Amino acid sequence: MEPLFVPLWLSPHGVGEFCVSRGKILIIDDEPGPREALQMVFAELYDVYVAEGPQYGLRLVASKRPDLVFCDIRMPGMSGLEVLRRIKETYPETEVVMITAFAGLDLAQEALRGGATDYLLKPFGLEEVRGIAEQAVQRVREHRARQGRDSQLEYATHELAARLQEVAGPPPDTQVPQVMVADDDEFLLEAIEAYLTSAGLRVQAFSRGRAALSQLGRYLREKGVAPDVLVTDLRLPDLLGFHLARRVREWAPDTWIILLTSEHVEVDQAPFLDVVLPKPFRLPVLLDNIQARLAAQAAGEPPSDGSSPR
Repeated sequence: MEPLFVPLWLSPHGVGEFCVSRGKILIIDDEPGPREALQMVFAELYDVYVAEGPQYGLRLVASKRPDLVFCDIRMPGMSGLEVLRRIKETYPETEVVMITAFAGLDLAQEALRGGATDYLLKPFGLEEVRGIAEQAVQRVREHRARQGRDSQLEYATHELAARLQEVAGPPPDTQVPQVMVADDDEFLLEAIEAYLTSAGLRVQAFSRGRAALSQLGRYLREKGVAPDVLVTDLRLPDLLGFHLARRVREWAPDTWIILLTSEHVEVDQAPFLDVVLPKPFRLPVLLDNIQARLAAQAAGEPPSDGSSPR
């Protein structure tokens, strides 16, 4: 399904045509009753996606890019407030309505402070829900349309420059910085990959540590190339981030290594680490760390031997 706004030169329907789709709504609730009720209410007017839990819901946010999310506050495994925080961190334009069976002013205020559009108590009135959805989807669609119109020239310039670059070939001694990312949180992994790619970096993303090691070994054997930066979670399903970082340091001493963790880790504890970034973190902070290292490399700073904290 095509997005609301398609730049003229990218429209599959020909120059000068726009393609408008139905709004997209995602429902995240572990209770089948409210989830199915909302799905039936919206099915005729919107493309509706449902998730029985927060992790799958976050994956749908990344893959479907809904305009509006209805999210239960209390769910096993992850609270709705944490889901709200992750959505707003990566897709701030997406509107989120929190739903719960537990009345409480403090909870409502916390949700609204976190960026929620509204807060509904179960059982909720269907007309009220329809009205909230209509207004929220309309706001998101108008916002995205404005963004599309405002960026037409920018997109056109970028497209022209890219095509000219393809014809001319890359300038000498120019290399796109490469970043390898390993994290088993698929939502976070996709968000990091998209954000760093948009900043002009070449990103290789892996949900398993051994897959990252295998790819690194292949690149070193075939091309003699190592990533400029490794970003790894501390706890991967098949390999501790410490082990991945240590092996990368042995194979590629110049690679800058950033560890992501929700646990307390000091750089002094692991001399093969360069930066420890506590979770949760903001994507611009990660990008700042990477860009600072790339700038130091470009300035000719000697590679670290891993013996002192950074």
